[in-house]
Amino acid sequence: MFTAGTDLANYAGIRSPGYNDSNKRAFRDYLKERYGSLEKLNEKWGADYASFEAIEPPPDRFVQPATAASGLTYEFERWSRVNHVRYNAMQRKFLKEGAPNVPVMADDSDFMLNGNIYLMFKENAADIYSHHSNPIWEDAAWSYFGTMSRKFGKVLGYYENYWAVYRRAHLTDERLARRDVEKFFFTLYTRDIRLSAWWLPYLSHKTEYIMAYGGGTFNLDYDQTVYRWSTTEIAPMFERGRAIEKALLESAPETPRIAIVQPCATVFNQAAMIKSHQAYRLTSALQNMFDAHSRLLTPWNYSHDFIPEEMVLDGKAALKDYGLLVLPPAPCMSEAFSMELMRWVADGGTLIALGPFALLDECGKELAPDKSLFKMAFSQAAKTGKGDFDHELHVAGFAAKGAIEERYAVTRHGRGQVLYFGAPVESLMRSPVMSERLANALAGTVKRTAESPSSDLKIQMRTGRDATYLCLCNENVEKPVDTKVTVRGKFTKALDVLVPGWFPVPSRQTEGELILDIFLDPGAFTLIRLQSNEDPTP
Repeated sequence: MFTAGTDLANYAGIRSPGYNDSNKRAFRDYLKERYGSLEKLNEKWGADYASFEAIEPPPDRFVQPATAASGLTYEFERWSRVNHVRYNAMQRKFLKEGAPNVPVMADDSDFMLNGNIYLMFKENAADIYSHHSNPIWEDAAWSYFGTMSRKFGKVLGYYENYWAVYRRAHLTDERLARRDVEKFFFTLYTRDIRLSAWWLPYLSHKTEYIMAYGGGTFNLDYDQTVYRWSTTEIAPMFERGRAIEKALLESAPETPRIAIVQPCATVFNQAAMIKSHQAYRLTSALQNMFDAHSRLLTPWNYSHDFIPEEMVLDGKAALKDYGLLVLPPAPCMSEAFSMELMRWVADGGTLIALGPFALLDECGKELAPDKSLFKMAFSQAAKTGKGDFDHELHVAGFAAKGAIEERYAVTRHGRGQVLYFGAPVESLMRSPVMSERLANALAGTVKRTAESPSSDLKIQMRTGRDATYLCLCNENVEKPVDTKVTVRGKFTKALDVLVPGWFPVPSRQTEGELILDIFLDPGAFTLIRLQSNEDPTP
């Protein structure tokens, strides 16, 4: 296997690439590819360039960030990403010419988190797509990768599997840390990560780095070798993987009816306005996009996709496949996608809007009211401050400067509805009232195939040609979970695949449902095969 590409991050935060003569030529060639003619570019940007050669890059955002969205800043930011992705794709092409049967892996992790996952898949930059980051972001990224893997038929890998990070919360309790390792393996298996390179020796680093990485196995740079007792959990987890390998390979996560939208126009424009490379931490669009996964949908066991704006416009995804969309703040949105969104809601879709959207197009020009669902729904809305959420809607009951519970409005559009929440996901989930409103919106639109009253139980449904599987994990490493799981469908029997001989799980049938009695030790996981009378004998 080859590993190609780099983790483009500019950690020093000094200068951006793209300002030498060859890059300027490449940027202008990209603009010709995008627009076809100078007349179309000038019209779209509201500019009056005399030639493509007259177009200069905007000031380096690490020196002078943009203060507003524009065609120039948007396209330069997008070009810098596409340019990097195509460099990766070129590497893959050259490697394939010399060794056509050897797969190529890309692991551009920080680059991926900054809103470029779709571009990597679209440009065919690798055969195996890898990612590693802080656990706060990693699970959301794996969910995003899962959507892309299903759409593009690619394999997922984990080139820098620093598993020990997932037990760093329990540096002084090996009993709990061992359970953290078991939970980590559940994620590894159910996210369909097929290839993994394990970090066992860590080279010389300062003590804070050792602690951040969970006190893993070290080289003698420290004059000692440290094996934490919880490391011994790796071997039995590999055995568990072999026990469920066939079931995992012959099934896939169920196709969701919910998607989180990546508002590409806003993501690229917001990145041009900050000095840091970590847009996913510092911009409202990416921060709330990932928080919608980790704080909203995943804790309530709602399976979901990530759908980038550009992917829909490229015809590689369709809004009609979903009943509910979660949209982070998206003040910039292409007119084409804005119209797609408007039609989708009119046809019966439910949109959870986390802040204003479709105010400007991708080039920073005002969208006409009849081209913006937000402007149609809230015609009196007005910006009241510098923040992305500082918008007063001027509708009954809404108060942008009031208590968080007052930053909520609902409006109908055609057969669908827009539920507007004027605050970040993190703040919404801390409010019992807003959290309940979100829960009701989800439950009233999309029915989960499996659900449980336990907040500690993580649930994933998987479907294959001949079987359906229920994957369960107790997220609590200190207490067992003793609960019930209700599964919708014509199932009559449940078999625990991880018990030798496939042990029957206590269950009972009701009309259209199978109710299972579930007990899992702290941190434990299992995989249950669900059967109906029509299923073939396993």
